[in-house]
Formats: sequence, C-alpha cells, structure tokens
Amino acid sequence: MTLLVTLDTNVLDAAEVAKLQLGVEVPCELAAVSVSMRERGDVDDLDIPSVPETLIWGESRWGEAVWGGPIPELLVLGESPLGSGVASGDQEADVFEAALRIISNGSFPPRGRRENLSPGARRQLRDAMVFEAHVRQRRHVLVTGDTRGFINGGRRDALERLGRTRVLTPLEFRELAAAGRLSELLPD
Repeated sequence: MTLLVTLDTNVLDAAEVAKLQLGVEVPCELAAVSVSMRERGDVDDLDIPSVPETLIWGESRWGEAVWGGPIPELLVLGESPLGSGVASGDQEADVFEAALRIISNGSFPPRGRRENLSPGARRQLRDAMVFEAHVRQRRHVLVTGDTRGFINGGRRDALERLGRTRVLTPLEFRELAAAGRLSELLPD
C-alpha cells in the first residue's frame, strides 16, 4: 500500500520536500491541494501531483476545483445501507464546515456572512479547503507547519477524529521516517 501524504502550503518548498523524502521506507506519494499550489505560485519545480480543491465561490478557479461530493443521506435504521448514511447532527456530514469551526476555534463567520473576510479569515478558509480535499481524497497524512491552525489547542486531535487521518509537522514526519516507522501511518 502507498502512504498518501498531503503537503500544506507552508511545506511546499523544494528543500523541505527533499527533506521529507529522505529515509522514506514505504511507498509514498506526496501531493498538494490545488489551493496550496495556487497560493504558493512557485511550485512548478516540485513535480508533485495536485489534489483538486472543492469549489468555493470567490476563492477557487474554474478547472482547478471539483464540485462538492454527494451529500450523504440521513441514517435511517433498516433503510440506509451500512456506511452510506450519517447520524443526525453528525459533523462529518460537512467536513469543510466542521474543519472551519475547528481551525478558527469557532470564530469563523457563518454562511451568508463571508463576503468580506479579513486576511486571517481568508487563510483559515484556505486551511479548511486543504483539509477537506485531503479527507475527501482519503489521504493518510497531512503534513503542515501551521501549528496554530492545525495542531495547537486540541485542533490536531479534533481534526484527526473528524477526517480519520493524521496531522503531523514536517519534523514529526521526518522523525518517523528516520526511525523507520512511517508504515505505522498506513491504515490497517
């Protein structure tokens, strides 16, 4: 099995990518979400695939984004096939909105009030776009240097539960690779 690793915007640097590839003992695919590739702008020399972001009006570009996936049905016992429905109030029914709440610590403006986002809120929006695309593509590990948005204050645990994924800093990823322990990140 190949370890699917998504690189956050702040990790898209040729030197950092080279460091992440050192000592990798399992088949590993590094990729970045299209919003990160666009935000960085200088990534042509990285030669890594792009994961398409989910289309966000006013942020995404046509041809670089995909429409949101199917909306899961509400779970009805005896009616919904196992694994196809979501429980009422299940935050996983909308990973993007749940990730926005976690990343912003609940301070992000609600839908319908997002026309004039501050630069900080715009970064949080893009962070949630990265996380949602990572989860939608069922990738295994998100590597980010953004500890404030993805790790601190219980955010890592909440995001990992939400997306059934792992969130690591570049240093943590490199340490696991150096110890020959990246295979622990592969799903069972």
